[in-house]
Amino acid sequence: MEPMLNGHGEFAFDDHIPKPGPEIFIKRLKGKEAITCTVLGQKIVGVWCHWNPKGNCSEPHYKDPAQCPGCVARRNKRWKGYLHCFCHEMGQDVFLEFTPHSAGSLSRQLPCNGSFRGNRFRIERSKGENGRLMVAILTAVQTPDSLPKEKNPQASILKLWGYEVDDDGHWIEPAP
Repeated sequence: MEPMLNGHGEFAFDDHIPKPGPEIFIKRLKGKEAITCTVLGQKIVGVWCHWNPKGNCSEPHYKDPAQCPGCVARRNKRWKGYLHCFCHEMGQDVFLEFTPHSAGSLSRQLPCNGSFRGNRFRIERSKGENGRLMVAILTAVQTPDSLPKEKNPQASILKLWGYEVDDDGHWIEPAP
C-alpha cells in the first residue's frame, strides 16, 4: 500500500516516464507578432474548446454537454484550428493556431485544389494578445512533393491539455 498524506489519498507514483512536451510546438501568435510559413498540412484541423479562467488556459469541449466540464460551468465553447507548417523565423515545424476568421481568410485566398500543402503565407497579429490575425499569401513551393510528411496535431493538442496518447493511438487519462 502506498503512503497516504493526511487522509487525502494516495500519491500518484508512476514509473512510466512521460514524453516531454507536445510532439510539435503549438504556435499562437502574440500581439504584433508576424511569421512566414510554408504549409506542410493538407488542411486545417479544428477542435472545440472552452477557456478556463481559473487555469488561464483552454480545455477540451466534450461532445456530450452533460459530461463536459466547460459546458457544465456554462463557459462558451470556441473553435480553434491547427495547421502543420514550417515556420521560417523559428526554423522548425509548428502547428499554427487559427481562429475561425483567420482560417476562413486563408481558405478564401488559397487556390481551391483541396489542399493547402506547399503554399506559403505571412501571418500577423494586430496589437494585443487577442488581436485580429491577418494572412497574406506568398509564392507557393514549386515542388510540394519534396516537403516533409504532414503530421496530425491531435497528439500535441492532447498533450497541451495534460493527456497523453500511447503508441497504439489510445488516450491515456491524466493523473487525478
